[in-house]
Amino acid sequence: MRHARAPTGKRLAPTQKAFANEILAGLSASDFALLQPALSAIDLPVRRQLEIRNRKIEHAYFLESGLASVVVSAGAHQSIEVGIIGSEGMTGSVLLLESDRATHETFIQGAGHGWRVAADDLKLAVEKSPTLRRSLLRYTYTLFTQLEYTALANGRYNTEERLARWLLMADDRPRAIQST
Repeated sequence: MRHARAPTGKRLAPTQKAFANEILAGLSASDFALLQPALSAIDLPVRRQLEIRNRKIEHAYFLESGLASVVVSAGAHQSIEVGIIGSEGMTGSVLLLESDRATHETFIQGAGHGWRVAADDLKLAVEKSPTLRRSLLRYTYTLFTQLEYTALANGRYNTEERLARWLLMADDRPRAIQST
């Protein structure tokens, strides 16, 4: 989706129905209205860090295109991808669980764009609306389920089987990889 550009070069927030992020597009009008003023458009180049392990999460990101990798690490050269996030989801799920620190790395693996909201603004919106909290927690449950099954696959399947699974997961996400 292309966004209108304001004279300053910032993208204008489209109407809710125009959002390509499935979470934002699926919110009730009142829940969306709580988040909309705090959303800002952002380009997401490859390797951009969205969450850094053991650091405070500053923003939650709602991808419209591109692909983010969720990676856990046991130290230098000992990391493994346990999840991917595309336009179906968001980063910063632990903010909904009243934590503000990432336990993993999340970075952009396929360039795209999306929307971000400051962690404090997201927390305030969720405090104001139990239905917004439930909507975002439903996604969090789905993400955690994906992380569990990916960890299982990483431990049980050979490289070819894990690659096939990853390709299918990436293909499931519309607009996952932008052509350049």
